[in-house]
Formats: sequence, C-alpha cells, structure tokens
Amino acid sequence: MITTKLLAIPALLGVGLIGGNLAYANASTGPTQCSIQTTLNGNVQSLQGIILSDVNANGTYQFSVRSSGPSGSSNINQGGNFTARAAEPVIVGQVQLNASAKTTVSFTVTLGNKTIDCAAHS
Repeated sequence: MITTKLLAIPALLGVGLIGGNLAYANASTGPTQCSIQTTLNGNVQSLQGIILSDVNANGTYQFSVRSSGPSGSSNINQGGNFTARAAEPVIVGQVQLNASAKTTVSFTVTLGNKTIDCAAHS
C-alpha cells in the first residue's frame, strides 16, 4: 500500500507528459513488472495501474484507491482479469481525483500462484 501526493520519477516505460507531472511506484517479479503512474495536471490527479511483461501473461489485478480532501472522501475498487502481450504496457485501473486529496493506493497483480504487491517497493 502506498500513500502519495507525488512519487519519485523513474524511467520505467519511457512515457512522458506535456503540461503535467508524471510519477511512478513500481515492483516486479520475474519477467512481469507493475507500476502505479501518477499524473498531476492542474487540479486533477490521475492514477493508473500499469502492467508490463517480458512474456505474454494472463492474470488478475486489484486496484483500490482511497482519498480524502476538502470535498469529501471516496473509496474506489477496480479489479478483474487481464492479458498482457510481451513488451506492451497494459493499463488495468484508472481514476481521477482532486489533486489536493490525500490518496492511498493498493495495487496487486496475481499471475498463477504469485502475487505482486505493486506498491511494496516504491
């Protein structure tokens, strides 16, 4: 689980953004990596769960966001199956929130009998 306003910026996928701020928290197990991408554009914070694998992969994910701020609080839970083609990033969860909100994100990816906590190594 990770609590964030804006995270450190590693060059994970070579993704850029014009007119905003971009950040990642990442984790990996074997050939599969997952990350939480945070984009800040004005008063809007966008969060995305991203999976990248060196090989074709199928599995499940759970992407949960809790936020609280001046306009209230929210609990958002997304999850399901995914298919990732080798070397092609897949967005599996996405939310947009008020940038001033305090945000807690949990993102896990399960492949077979292995579960990756995507926020554990940020």
